[in-house]
Amino acid sequence: DTSKMGYQYIENLKNARELVVKEYEDADPMRLPDERYQITLKFYDNDQLEKLRKNYDDQIDEFRKEVLHLWDVVEVVYQGKKARGKISDFDDLSKRVAGRI
Repeated sequence: DTSKMGYQYIENLKNARELVVKEYEDADPMRLPDERYQITLKFYDNDQLEKLRKNYDDQIDEFRKEVLHLWDVVEVVYQGKKARGKISDFDDLSKRVAGRI
């Protein structure tokens, strides 16, 4: 379903539960203005939202795992580059004074 109202172009995708409102139709690139706007509205029922939330949570968990792996690699490289016997951070200081506390 498409309808034109003045300078607006509305595309209502019935089965997809999606509505696209544009300033102009994208059919003819030669007639498009330089400044355009587009608004996309989507409707999701509760089951779709639950699935999207679960997928998002799974992605965040995987991202967290990758960040922790990266942290481990950075820590190994950092510890390997430190000068031996020199105090350069809190861990070095705590190791040196641990026996005296």
